[in-house]
Amino acid sequence: MKKTLNILDAIGLNNYKIHTKLLIMVVLTCLLPIALLSWLNISHSSNEIRNEIFKGNQLYTTLTNERINQYFSAREGDAAILAASQTISGGIGKLNSYSMGDTETQAILENFKNYLDIPIQRYGYTDIFLTNMYGEVVFSKNYDKLDIAPLVFSGDFCEKAMAGGQNWSEMFRNSFINDNIMVLATPVYAEQGGGAPIGALNIVLNQAAVNDIVQNGIDKLGKTADSYIIDQSGLLLTNPMKAPKKSRTQVSSLWT
Repeated sequence: MKKTLNILDAIGLNNYKIHTKLLIMVVLTCLLPIALLSWLNISHSSNEIRNEIFKGNQLYTTLTNERINQYFSAREGDAAILAASQTISGGIGKLNSYSMGDTETQAILENFKNYLDIPIQRYGYTDIFLTNMYGEVVFSKNYDKLDIAPLVFSGDFCEKAMAGGQNWSEMFRNSFINDNIMVLATPVYAEQGGGAPIGALNIVLNQAAVNDIVQNGIDKLGKTADSYIIDQSGLLLTNPMKAPKKSRTQVSSLWT
């Protein structure tokens, strides 16, 4: 009894009426521990949910990264096969000579169209255009070659291809296509092989193609999940799917 009184004295309860003392004691001995335990349980549950979401995001990010790498690697292989074909290398070689008549030139361009129509439809490329040894656009599947010509000067991808290196351009805004695009430039060599490139085969991918890769499988994270790529400067490289926003006109490399 003395011990209880000492506790009451210590916390200053002896100055209150008996019913007030009982109420405070109930709060201290029952409600406070229950509230504390509830808070601990909620905090633990929140941490568990947060950890599960983080694990899911990590898995999705890893799979998406692998999918992006596989996609671009496959496109590089496709471009190399197309560029090495007789239709492309032989046709560009003939156009480089500038000795073809109108009928022969038209036949070559028609062969280009029929040959490149299949990969464009199958993989959803925005366009495939061909440049000759002088960097001039000699063919574009979906655009007039004079309209697509400024793309050649939008970066150094054609220049790198003519130096013998297959390469991806940085993602950039093109006012004619009115979209953010990337270009895969692949050197084209003469049919007999060897020597310097005689032209370049250029595959154009627009924003939608990259968006589809990044957002593929996002439903596995939930109905409200979203995904997009931003670079180190905070610039948006792909559009959010749930809350679409207009991409900034200044975009950096996809790989940053």
